[in-house]
Amino acid sequence: MAVKQLLLKLGFGAVICVIGILVVADVTSASGTRDQEPINAFLDYYFSSWSNRDMDAYKNCFHPKATIVFLDRANAPHAFPSLDVFIRTQEEAHQKSAGKMREVPLDKRITMVGKMSQATVRWKLLKGLQTVTGVDLFTLVLTPKGWKILHLTFLND
Repeated sequence: MAVKQLLLKLGFGAVICVIGILVVADVTSASGTRDQEPINAFLDYYFSSWSNRDMDAYKNCFHPKATIVFLDRANAPHAFPSLDVFIRTQEEAHQKSAGKMREVPLDKRITMVGKMSQATVRWKLLKGLQTVTGVDLFTLVLTPKGWKILHLTFLND
């Protein structure tokens, strides 16, 4: 009875409009998620290559002109002079670690803008019995070779 009263009150055209808006909103939401799947997979690959100590694969996740910045506890930025220097620090961290380190993404928030994307990833780093948490903020760009990191800012909690 309530649906029949709604149809009589609003008119059939208004109800069709509302249904159309709901269908379009659902399709837009689903396609947005589908568009983000390659970025989600790319970020998983990024974290797994680092955790597997595959520094060649890890380096390949970055655009050759990428910039990387670490924010310390005082929120002061420390820019790495080059991608190669950053990769070397990551290799050294793995070499100096007493046990295997593993970085695991906990939450990803991805925004698409054409052939660019921004992603914020909350992560945890498992280092033996120690756990460190933090956030990576990525600017990604779609290249002929796939998604690449153009900028990374990261911090530890």
